[in-house]
Amino acid sequence: MKNRPLYTKQTILWHIMVLWIILLPFGLMAQSGKSSDTLRRTTLYRPGDYDSKNYRIPAIVTASDGSLVVATDKRKYNDADLPENIDILINRSTDGGRTWSAPYTLAEGTGVGHGFGDCALVRTNEEGGLLAVFVGGVGFWQSRPDNPLRTYLCRSHDNGLTWSKPQDITHFILGPDCVIPEHRSWWSSFFASGAGLRTSSGRILFAAAVREDSLWTACNYVFYSDDDGETWQCSQKASPKGDEAKLVELSDGRILMSIRADKHRLYNISEDGGVTWRATTSVWPELEAPACNGDILRCTAPDGRSLLLHSLPYGQERKDVSIFVSFDEGKTWPLRRTIVPYPSAYSSLCQLPDGTIGLYVEEALNDGVNYSMVFYNFSLEWLLEGIFNYLSKYQPTTPNYTLALESMRHSDYAAAYDYLDKELAEHPKNGYAWFYRGWLYIYYKDNKRGALNAFNRSTKLIPRKDKAFLSVAYSGRGVANRNLGYFDAAYADFSHAIKLHPSSQDYINRGELHYSFAKYSEAGKDFFTALELDSNNKDAWYSVGKYYYGIKDYGKCLEWLADCIARYPDYSDYYLLRAICYRDMHDYDHVAKDVVKALSIEETNLAIAILRELADSAYHQTITELEAHHLADPDNTGWIYYIAAVNELAGEYGKALLMYKKLYDMDDKGSRSKSAAAERIAACWWQLGDYGNAIQFLEEAIALEEDKDEKAKISSELEYVREQSRDHQNAEDSTNEELENIRRAFFGEN
Repeated sequence: MKNRPLYTKQTILWHIMVLWIILLPFGLMAQSGKSSDTLRRTTLYRPGDYDSKNYRIPAIVTASDGSLVVATDKRKYNDADLPENIDILINRSTDGGRTWSAPYTLAEGTGVGHGFGDCALVRTNEEGGLLAVFVGGVGFWQSRPDNPLRTYLCRSHDNGLTWSKPQDITHFILGPDCVIPEHRSWWSSFFASGAGLRTSSGRILFAAAVREDSLWTACNYVFYSDDDGETWQCSQKASPKGDEAKLVELSDGRILMSIRADKHRLYNISEDGGVTWRATTSVWPELEAPACNGDILRCTAPDGRSLLLHSLPYGQERKDVSIFVSFDEGKTWPLRRTIVPYPSAYSSLCQLPDGTIGLYVEEALNDGVNYSMVFYNFSLEWLLEGIFNYLSKYQPTTPNYTLALESMRHSDYAAAYDYLDKELAEHPKNGYAWFYRGWLYIYYKDNKRGALNAFNRSTKLIPRKDKAFLSVAYSGRGVANRNLGYFDAAYADFSHAIKLHPSSQDYINRGELHYSFAKYSEAGKDFFTALELDSNNKDAWYSVGKYYYGIKDYGKCLEWLADCIARYPDYSDYYLLRAICYRDMHDYDHVAKDVVKALSIEETNLAIAILRELADSAYHQTITELEAHHLADPDNTGWIYYIAAVNELAGEYGKALLMYKKLYDMDDKGSRSKSAAAERIAACWWQLGDYGNAIQFLEEAIALEEDKDEKAKISSELEYVREQSRDHQNAEDSTNEELENIRRAFFGEN
């Protein structure tokens, strides 16, 4: 939970929301496609399977018979790299990744310094032919010119069913016997795990990370073969820094290299099949990723356009493995969709014979640390229609419209609004522009009527043949109608959107309308369908839990939410719904735990409203939970404020005063928050009957306050307290020992 202002007007007034109904945000763009286009997930290995503590390092390839073949590191005793004792396993699937064969041991480690790892796979030019390359022996950082990390090759002639014994090809790479004399002084090398590249000419290429000397740095070369891996040649240096690079052939035959680096991926291009490379590398600013292995794949969009897909974690941590999309041969990567929304790292991509995409990836769903090996399968339609700003083939490419979309992609909504104004002045029949105008009216301008008008125009002007986007337009109009209270019209719009192009979010939207009128059976059907369409939709998981709550099946609701939290532990709505379930069961201690956990993720009006209830029903447990978080993060003003506010509501004014004073003393700039703290201090003194201190701190709040309306409100409070003080001049009992102790504690007197 980030430090936040000491209070907002809403939190000070403690506006109570209706607790029995929880409204989801009605997203517009979470299209997931038809049921056949869903994201399918299959786990191959979990920690502990086959007596191995860990698994890592995915590689996947589609064989010539359409079967899928994966390679995995079996890290038997720990998760460390070579020189640990590691096996390489092979699995095959002949049904598109739904089921997988038992593991086949490609290379078996026999002890520390005698293991194998980091496998990469590629199809050869032979029917049924596959190559697996990997390393073994000493680790990458332990390797020396006289005792190098060894490189091995295994070959399959039957689409991965059987494999040859490991063949040592180190002499093509480095070491004392290297066929390239200049490489005999190299310290270490390994081919980047995952996918190799076979070009349209039949050349096979692998990018290699190389340590040219004893320094702890790596650079990149490419090793290539024109005889299906019998012999290997080395390219010119492709990158002076970075490691674990991947290769893809562009439509004009050039080779593009994506290079692992800190913060953003680097890239380079070869004009001659990978032999020579540009003198300098470039940065992809859109590919924000930690130093982590990923994959790059060429495929064709449903509208015939050439696409590049890149799988990488998104951000600066190993989590949220996503698919980035480029429409211009890797020049830009404007689109991204998260596939694994929790800790995740290395990944490998392939395309199946039916045109869908396969992703083999490391993910740590259960504990955030130990990886399971998981296969995902999804269609390009599902991928692209789930990404905001996807340009379908029917959309215009006029300059102002394109600039508007680009501005929206960067969250520059003011610029997007201006560009759409210009676009609609020139092209008033651009239904797509009207759609985005409606979106901005809802989420940027808060203009409900304007949004409904814009979406009305978009539904009339978007071409009927563009069913996917037309569905989104009806969904947008449904949101606008719902926001205006036109529930019958909203229901009709969501239903029409579903008819045009079924999506997870529209089933949720329609289910919410059923739910709000206590039609739980109908709502449940829509919520379960939403989850079936997109098993990664966190709101769909939440909605099913809410269905169980609606029908008062508290046991099932709690069981479901426990699974939701295991999948998405940082989603506050799950904890809030579970808190409400516990509240109905009068289990207020558990309510307190879940509400405070929700607040640690995100402050919401609902969480604060429930917190107010807990001041009466579970005061001690609530304070215990809040103080534990405060102890772990003592400088976070949010926890201090919550503790103060709960104490105030519970009538523990002396304890509240001490916490509010902390907030008051922490703010030395005389800001809005210091004024707010002074106002709450005054309220507590007033409750204790100490009018003098109440007046003093109200005067302080007025002096600090810069907002005219707030200053006037506090001035009115001051006049009221002064009037009460005059009416009760003799009422204050200056001998009240408890009050005197509170004063001494507050002012630091002995």
